[in-house]
Amino acid sequence: MTAIHSLFLSLILILSVSATSLADPAAPLVGLPSVTPPSAAPAQTPEAPLSADDKKKLSRQMKKSLSDETSAFDRQERSATKELVLSQSQHAKSWKEQEKRTRHQFFNDHTKGSERRQYVQDYQIRLKEFDKSLRDEAAKSKSDWKQKREALKQSQKDREAQFKTALDQNKRPDPSVFQPK
Repeated sequence: MTAIHSLFLSLILILSVSATSLADPAAPLVGLPSVTPPSAAPAQTPEAPLSADDKKKLSRQMKKSLSDETSAFDRQERSATKELVLSQSQHAKSWKEQEKRTRHQFFNDHTKGSERRQYVQDYQIRLKEFDKSLRDEAAKSKSDWKQKREALKQSQKDREAQFKTALDQNKRPDPSVFQPK
């Protein structure tokens, strides 16, 4: 009987709250916790000054973050370079096999020395051009990675300056300075 009685009282309370809110929508709801809408700008609590230990911990964390980012970049560069070398060696192998088949076919069809001589001279020119294209591709890749490394160094330098500025002002640095870009 008590459970039914408490259920009945809860129902009456809900109905009275609904009736009150219908009569005056601006009236606070009685019996319910007040819900305040989130404000546009959260109230900032004054931060305690950083201790020397906190600064050391944050500095170690920043140094580790930068080191990890550089290591990840190095691994990515090595992996891309290995893939390029492997791709180029496979391309060179297939190109040379194709040239060999073509040369054998040409030599079977053309028995005169002058025709063969001209073919070999043309082959040497094609081989030089092919080798140059591989070197150019490798040089472009190296240049691209060098530019990416410079951009990474600049980004790290900027983040480190932002970090040091925050520590000099005795404030906790923004967590984004620890995140790789």
